[in-house]
Amino acid sequence: MGLPGDGTPAAVKILDASVEGLERWEEKGTGIDDFLEYQLKYPETRRSVAAVLSIFFRRKQMIDFLLRKFSRQGIQPYKRRILEVAVTQMLFCREAVPVEVAVSLAVDKMTREAGVGAGKFANALLRRISAEPPEISDAPEAVLPPEVRKHWKKLMPRRMKDMAAVFLTKPDFCARACVDAAAPEGARPLEFDFCGKFRFYRIDNPREFLASPEFSAGDFYIQDPATAMALSLFELSGNEKVCDLCAAPGGKGLMIAERLNRNGAITLFDRSEARQNLTRENFSRRRIEAQYRIEVCEAANVSGEFDLVFCDVPCSNTGVFRRRPDALWRFSPSRLLELTGLQKTILGHAAALVRPGGRLVYSTCSIEPDENGAQTAGFIASHQEFTLLSQRQLLPTAEFDGAYAAVMRKNK
Repeated sequence: MGLPGDGTPAAVKILDASVEGLERWEEKGTGIDDFLEYQLKYPETRRSVAAVLSIFFRRKQMIDFLLRKFSRQGIQPYKRRILEVAVTQMLFCREAVPVEVAVSLAVDKMTREAGVGAGKFANALLRRISAEPPEISDAPEAVLPPEVRKHWKKLMPRRMKDMAAVFLTKPDFCARACVDAAAPEGARPLEFDFCGKFRFYRIDNPREFLASPEFSAGDFYIQDPATAMALSLFELSGNEKVCDLCAAPGGKGLMIAERLNRNGAITLFDRSEARQNLTRENFSRRRIEAQYRIEVCEAANVSGEFDLVFCDVPCSNTGVFRRRPDALWRFSPSRLLELTGLQKTILGHAAALVRPGGRLVYSTCSIEPDENGAQTAGFIASHQEFTLLSQRQLLPTAEFDGAYAAVMRKNK
């Protein structure tokens, strides 16, 4: 069956886009979320491509093993990516793509792009895998990336099995009701102690929900409940002057803005023009009473004095691996060191923006102590004008993502 557009069959578009997503992930360092948002050639394939790529990264350990096992020679990267997508579809997407179709499409693509010999190689390898399907294991050593497994075995040895199970879990489609919007029809309310006054729902029929007038009107924002944790750690009077220092695409900024009145103001800064375009779109669709500005700016170049500075900093994303399974395959000690250095720098810039008596909120979607409690402790030690008021760590579960946040006050 084809998709609207140029007449290319849907299955071909999905294969091509999935392979391109892996290529950009490997060669350009593009995260799968960014690829789907900004670079996907066929937007109508987004859900299908997202499913294929998410499953691949959850099962990458096993898929890579199979390709090594059934190949007598090394496979060039561009050929390997075609085979990776094909094996993903063969083993885990059979309802959407029958095995014979997955094999045929991959062989055709390999033949077109690498010649008849490569097509024959792909055909033989994929049919061997199909004839000898592997036993699928959910054990940590069969699921988690080696670097992550080694790291977490030291960090939380008793949670390894639980983390592997969460890694394999497809996240629910969740949305937050903005301001005083009524509950979506047929949605299940989600109640967690870290959500505060924010209302979240699990949406059982995403397609219908996304087409609803309520969603189009901006009454709801697609968001995981864990995003509320940082916002639930502090109160606002409504009159505050707020700086959101790493704002795009604006999800947490919206949660702050909704708690401000017409005397309050929020300025949202981010270094990415493309991502700030999403922030502008998200804010334009909501009824925000407070004053707001959206600017493209490096944290180092922001000036001013604010009652609240909110820093949802770049991090390893190890708390959101249900939604971004590719993030765990980026993890390494050197990358962690690079990120903690960046976070320290951003916190240093943020400290100068907080007025005496004001608050600084530090937030990540990581579960790494070095990015969270240790980062906060280091900041307090080097900025003795700040006092830690509260902090909290959430570990990811089948129902919500992982997250960390700390609230600090600048002494008068």
